[in-house]
Amino acid sequence: MRRRHTHKSSRFHKWIIAVLDESPESHTVVQTAVEEALLRDAPVLALTPGSTTTRDNDSVARKGGLKATLARYLTGAEEGKADIQVCALPMPDSILNPFEQSHTIDQLVVVGSSRHELVDELLGSPVRKVLRKSSCSLLFTGNRADEADDH
Repeated sequence: MRRRHTHKSSRFHKWIIAVLDESPESHTVVQTAVEEALLRDAPVLALTPGSTTTRDNDSVARKGGLKATLARYLTGAEEGKADIQVCALPMPDSILNPFEQSHTIDQLVVVGSSRHELVDELLGSPVRKVLRKSSCSLLFTGNRADEADDH
């Protein structure tokens, strides 16, 4: 967790970044990012493995799966979540790129804990060095469906 720098004020919204892939755990990542966005009155930036065009989202929104869930947020069709701004961009080659470009506008990054290579990269020295200059925190999630099956 990072401490907020109270002596600095930002003109920009502080984004919640959700790092997604095709795994079932990404549903939990999206849900967690949206819950945090509601708590923090912040927009969500979803880094996705595929296309993020609006044309694709309109046709996918009616289907099931992660792409459909994300498409509903992007088109504003998710019930009870109309006040959340959600944007999506393709996942960059390195997670370090968005941090270097926007370390002053990110407040939370939500990632599935099963993405071991990405978790290692986020906890590695280059990202830590960039995050040290920010108030951005990392949140690693497990799959809520798996937790429900255990009980």
